[in-house]
Amino acid sequence: MTRYVVISVLALPVVLFTILWKSGTRDRVEGTSIDPAEWGKRAVKFANYVGDASFAISGAVTAGKKGMDGVGCIVIGFVTALGGGSARDVCMGLLPLGWMTSWFEAILCIGCAAVTFFAWSPLSHHFKLSESDEWLFWTDTVGLGVFAASGAHVGDTNGATALGAVLCGLMTATFGGMVRDTLCQQPARILFADRELYALPAIVGAAAYMAIASFGEEYVLEAVLVGTWIAMFGRVVAINHFIVMPTFSTDWWGRCCGGRRVEAPDARKAEEEEEEVTKGGETPSSLSSMEAPLLRN
Repeated sequence: MTRYVVISVLALPVVLFTILWKSGTRDRVEGTSIDPAEWGKRAVKFANYVGDASFAISGAVTAGKKGMDGVGCIVIGFVTALGGGSARDVCMGLLPLGWMTSWFEAILCIGCAAVTFFAWSPLSHHFKLSESDEWLFWTDTVGLGVFAASGAHVGDTNGATALGAVLCGLMTATFGGMVRDTLCQQPARILFADRELYALPAIVGAAAYMAIASFGEEYVLEAVLVGTWIAMFGRVVAINHFIVMPTFSTDWWGRCCGGRRVEAPDARKAEEEEEEVTKGGETPSSLSSMEAPLLRN
């Protein structure tokens, strides 16, 4: 319930800003030398910085909990923050990479990761912080939302189709985390259903951005705000209600027709063999290398 309260509070600025922008601010801006589309570009840049800081912090915390040193935490934080955008830019042919030609974004990520490494231990002891704290959930959720919308914007403004722009949003929001999970030797949460629903909220947020941005460049600001919020809201709903994607072993046809779950033949055979061995007082791990082939036969 608390997460729904927070996400509802975050929706108020989006709604109020959009109403005020529509009612008069846009008209005043159009009467000046400032292009309304320029405000959208500024919003995208600011959203990128927010996402960079959010993911750098969450990446450094994950690396620290895995026992990495200061260099490892900074590298993981850096990769988590900029890995998705780098993969997107390479696919779009946007070279050299932005963080290699503009120092601020790289320094921001390195600084956030370094501060997290040095400050986490004293702060965790003083404030009883842990990796599962709510503020870390929101840090990661904010990063997911802003990168989904800003990534879709980059794809949209560089010639990608609507589908391509949505995939750009997905890559920006999730590929850095996937590299982080791989380097930290843990299952990538966008690929395993038992972790959490992570990729789908990013896709929905990027699609929402594209739907609003399709009305014209002057609506980029609203598209960024709404796309970010929708991606965040989708993750909150998925986490609160334990919504995950179906796995390969789930037989949806069997569940629909007979209300039963049918495992793949190999998996079912392995379970039967494990039950037989367990009844005999042994586990598969206790079998010798010579007994294992006999069991399989």
